[in-house]
Amino acid sequence: MNAINPLQPEHMDAARIRARFGERVALWGSFGRQTTLSFASPAEIRAEVRERIEALGRGVLILCPAYDIDEPDISWKNMAAFLEAVREFG
Repeated sequence: MNAINPLQPEHMDAARIRARFGERVALWGSFGRQTTLSFASPAEIRAEVRERIEALGRGVLILCPAYDIDEPDISWKNMAAFLEAVREFG
């Protein structure tokens, strides 16, 4: 499998990478651990999950935070919102 890992959205444009490589490359990450998971509301997290899945594709996307999530700045409420949205839209 060919993949880009980690795809850190704070520094990499996932849509541009998808446009360039199409489905020949899986994208691993693309969800902001340092930004979205730490500071967004559950509704904003839900919206970003939906946007990422629609823009980047289900079959060649491993939607997850680009780095570890064991930091104290990520609330359980935000993690639950992420997991529920992935289950719903993915």
